[in-house]
Amino acid sequence: MAYDALVEYNRSPYDVDARALTFAEVYEKMLAERINSPKPPSRSTIDAYRVAFQHLTHLHSVRMADLRLDHLQGALDNSGLRYSMQVHVLNLMHQVYKYALKYDIVEKDYSHYAQINIENDNEKGVPFTDEFRKELAKLWERLAIPNTHTPHDCRHTFSWLCDKYGVDMFTKKLLMGHSLGTSVTENTYGHRNLEELRAELEKICH
Repeated sequence: MAYDALVEYNRSPYDVDARALTFAEVYEKMLAERINSPKPPSRSTIDAYRVAFQHLTHLHSVRMADLRLDHLQGALDNSGLRYSMQVHVLNLMHQVYKYALKYDIVEKDYSHYAQINIENDNEKGVPFTDEFRKELAKLWERLAIPNTHTPHDCRHTFSWLCDKYGVDMFTKKLLMGHSLGTSVTENTYGHRNLEELRAELEKICH
């Protein structure tokens, strides 16, 4: 084994100490670098990283150099998380590997091959029936509301009110059921509890 390590080192010299870093240690270094960069990520993005990290406890003590696709895919498949949070976890994997490649901690980005194997459940809902839409149109007519609006305008209005009254962006996306993409939701409410969600919504009410 020592001979194999020497052969590998001669073929591609690397920092031995860096190769000994665990997933958790690389994560901390990545996060510190991003926070202290000229263009740091938003608070909600940092919070999202931290939440995702807590869902990868099985990887924390594993050396980055020893991680393989099976480790990453298993962490996703066995997490029991909804699609939106798995997107979040996968994004964190990408960020950690990006840092690890940058500083020669690993030679290959296995997160590139990991995938989410459950259905995207972010936008599920029950559509309005034709009868409901007709009754809604009658109601608008009685209230003298111009017949230029659609039910989807309710979402646009809520989004506008959130922006106008400074509702936290991460909370806004959680409440609207949006995927956070690369910036995603943990289970139903992410890392926000009900009191925190209420406090954000009350910005609109006041």
